[in-house]
Amino acid sequence: MNTAYLVGLLFSVVAAPPEVTSLEDALKKPAGVVRLNLTRKNVAAIPADVQKLKKLKELDLSYLPIEDLPKELAALDKLEVLVLRCTGLKKLPDVVAELKGLKVLDVSAAQDCDDSLKASKETLALIGKMTGLKELRMPMMRLKTVPAEILKLTALRALDLSYNDLSALPPAISGLSELEDLNLAGNEIAKFPAELATLKKLAFLNLSEQREKKLKTVGAELGGMVTLRTLDLTANDVAALPTEISALKKLTKVRLSGNPLTDDQIAALKKALPKTKVEFE
Repeated sequence: MNTAYLVGLLFSVVAAPPEVTSLEDALKKPAGVVRLNLTRKNVAAIPADVQKLKKLKELDLSYLPIEDLPKELAALDKLEVLVLRCTGLKKLPDVVAELKGLKVLDVSAAQDCDDSLKASKETLALIGKMTGLKELRMPMMRLKTVPAEILKLTALRALDLSYNDLSALPPAISGLSELEDLNLAGNEIAKFPAELATLKKLAFLNLSEQREKKLKTVGAELGGMVTLRTLDLTANDVAALPTEISALKKLTKVRLSGNPLTDDQIAALKKALPKTKVEFE
C-alpha cells in the first residue's frame, strides 16, 4: 500500500505534531497530546484515564499484550487513527466501533507475533459497522475471501489485504467506489482480477509477490483502469502485458522486476508510455 496513505493526508496542511511515546508522560500533560505511540512499551493495560487525552488523533498500541480496551476510549471523539497490530486482543473490542471520528484502523498481524487479532465473525461484524472508515489495514489475517463486512465500507479510500490467502475478488468489490489504494501483495491470485476495472478511482494497485508466482495473466481489462498511477506486479510470472496498457496515460510508475518479460517487451512498453517510469531488472 502507498505507505501512510491517509495518515499523511491528516497532517498534510501543517507539520505533524510531535509524537509522545510514554503513557505516563501523556497522562501528566494530556491537553497537548495529539499523537501517542506505545509500540512495544511496557504497558499491560490501557487505563480509563486515557479519556483525558481529548485532543488525541493518532494512537498506536502495536505489540502490546493488552487483552481489552477501556470503555472510556469512546470519549476520544477526535481520534482518527488507531493501530492495533500484534496485540493480545482476541477480538476487536466493541468500544472501537464507538469511535465516530475514526478514519484509519490497522488490525494487521505479522510474522513476528504469535498473538494477533483474528478475523473472527465478531471482529468482522464490528468492522462492518464502522462505515466512516477511510483506510483499513488487514495484512496476514488468513483471509481466503474478501469478507462481506468489508464490502459495506463504501467510504474506504485505502484497503490493505496483503499476505492473506485470496485467490479472487468478488464482483461486489465494485461497491467500494471511493477506493484509491488497494494492496493485494502476497496472496494467491493467478489471473488479473477483471473486477478491478470496476473501481473507477483506483490509483495505486499492488499485486506483487503472488504466492509461488501464481500470477501469470494480465488481461485487456487493465486498459480500462485509466485512473491508475502506480502498478506493482513485481515477482510474478507475467510473460506478456496487454497492448491496452497504453491507455493508462496517468500511470507514473510500473514495477515489473522478477517477471519473465523480454527486453523488447519492456522497450515497447516504454515507447507506448514515455512518461511512465518502468522498473524492470
